[in-house]
Amino acid sequence: ACSQILFVDRDGNAIVAVYDWRMGATDFEGYTVYKVSPEGEFLWGEDGITLEGENVYDLVAAMSICQLADGSYVFAWMHNRDGNFNMMSIEMQRISAEGEMLWNAEDVRLYDETSNYMYPYVIDGGNNQVIMLYAKGSSQDLYARKLDFDGSTVWNKDTRIYNGGWGSIPIWTILDVHPTGDGGFIVSWNDDRFYTEIESAYMAYVK
Repeated sequence: ACSQILFVDRDGNAIVAVYDWRMGATDFEGYTVYKVSPEGEFLWGEDGITLEGENVYDLVAAMSICQLADGSYVFAWMHNRDGNFNMMSIEMQRISAEGEMLWNAEDVRLYDETSNYMYPYVIDGGNNQVIMLYAKGSSQDLYARKLDFDGSTVWNKDTRIYNGGWGSIPIWTILDVHPTGDGGFIVSWNDDRFYTEIESAYMAYVK
């Protein structure tokens, strides 16, 4: 099983995340990440760095990567908590430019006993902070969370952007998110909230 994610940072380095079973057991699937220079040098070693988490959901859209102002990288992906994809959490990790793991996964994990957390999308939130857009619950309501450099939440509570009502199109294929440069972001998508069998486009600006 393999799912590759490619991200190019502002220095032209390739950040490559590979999902596979290299740990040697079918019950431990995970992402290994590499940093490759424009000249082809493995800057985090030839074996890369294994991200914390297991049984990640094998979808390209389920892994998101962004780079912060200090050169570090934030990774967010989905974790299958019960083995049957019935209860998903979101795992996160921040890695320095030099390859040091900066966050404790236990502190930044999104999960509870009753809700699914799916399809994380991370962007630079300014001031070495990161904004993560994600879907929560069976109706896949859209929420956003801002995290500080140490992984703590910045806002008092996560911001709900849209309360669900999706059509048959998977939401991770229609979301488009861009930072606005002032610590906020704009997100666009399309949905059939009035059940007319016609998708309409919507935008939201989150400060």
